Amino acid sequence: MVVVLGIGRKKCAGKLVGISKEILNDIPRLFNIFFQAIVESRATILNIVTTIFPENEGYHGCTFFATLAQSHAWLETTPELGTIEYEIETCGNETNPQKFVDHLSISLRSLL
Repeated sequence: MVVVLGIGRKKCAGKLVGISKEILNDIPRLFNIFFQAIVESRATILNIVTTIFPENEGYHGCTFFATLAQSHAWLETTPELGTIEYEIETCGNETNPQKFVDHLSISLRSLL
């Protein structure tokens, strides 16, 4: 669901649960899904920072943060809980944050 924050400002955020630790530990695949989700939203990527957290019980959590020409997007994994949290916020009428959410959901469901 897209929340309109003001003239031209839109935000989507959510949490996906029940994702296996193996999927959450495949950081290159998750990065590609995150990147493609931003592309699908029609936002312009200026920079992406990836943080991989120290191993915990054989698994790494990670955070991707993208600075967009229109604002920002992020995704964070918590393997011990089997979750991914995400947010995208954009300004302007050329972007569609719901497409970001749709791509994440469809891509991750296809891995289950």
